[in-house]
Amino acid sequence: MSFNRGEARRRVATSLVAALALTFIAWVAPTSWAVVTAAPVNTVLPVFSGTAAAGQTVSVTSGTWDDKDDASPTTAYQWQESSDGITWSSVSGANSSSFVIPISDIGKKIRAQVTRTNTQGSTSANSILTATQRVQVRCPLTEQSQQAMAVRRAIYNLMQVN
Repeated sequence: MSFNRGEARRRVATSLVAALALTFIAWVAPTSWAVVTAAPVNTVLPVFSGTAAAGQTVSVTSGTWDDKDDASPTTAYQWQESSDGITWSSVSGANSSSFVIPISDIGKKIRAQVTRTNTQGSTSANSILTATQRVQVRCPLTEQSQQAMAVRRAIYNLMQVN
């Protein structure tokens, strides 16, 4: 194989540029690469806890996520309500991991939607519903009503003896 002088110079120059480029890349390359290639993936669903009753505070875990090597993912919460368990609507202002159930939710179902975000996108997962999570009326007994009930029981018991 023979080359003329111009062809030989071009091949040497190309080889030299390629060698320098590889040397430069090797010199500036980090020892490990953290490439975020996808939005987070939920691996364990968020879990609802607490008593689903008006006036009670319920909470939700964030669940477990594969963040795809993103060092700074964010987590957002949104509580939702439904009359039929199929169509869900967000509860205005209910965007933390805990939620005080309003009286207006009596008879409705509630859940939390957890959204995880990284540099490549967002993914949402809904909390696991234990039973139906239908909001019930709960009327806690005050100390006065407990005392009144105790007095009534005592009177009733006295009347039964005689």
